[in-house]
Formats: sequence, structure tokens, C-alpha cells
Amino acid sequence: MNNEDNPIKVSKDGNLLQASTIADKIYYKFNNGEGHLVPYTFVEFVERRNKRDGFESENAREIFKSTNV
Repeated sequence: MNNEDNPIKVSKDGNLLQASTIADKIYYKFNNGEGHLVPYTFVEFVERRNKRDGFESENAREIFKSTNV
């Protein structure tokens, strides 16, 4: 999980709960013949209460970190 110390992020208003896994990496060979480990897949869990929409920037930042090469 992203942020093992606090895996479920709760918005300040308490109406948005988010958690995500760290992206798995796979070896991928590109058309130019070079191969690299690249982020492949992750899972995100979201619970919205009271018609809450959108995301919290901190959780998005954690996802971007885990998918960065």
C-alpha cells in the first residue's frame, strides 16, 4: 500500500476516503529494442460520502510517485 503508516487518507471534511497500492513494475521491451522496468498497474480504493466528488491532492501525489520511472 502507498504510505503503510497511514494507508487510508481521509479528507478534511471526512467525506472522502482513499487508499492505493504501489504500482507493480514489469520489464517492457520498446520498439527501439531497449527494455526497461516500467510501472504497470495499481489499485485505488475510494469511498465518497454525502455526494462528495473529486480527489485529495496528497493521495494523487502518492500515486504519481509510485508510477514514476
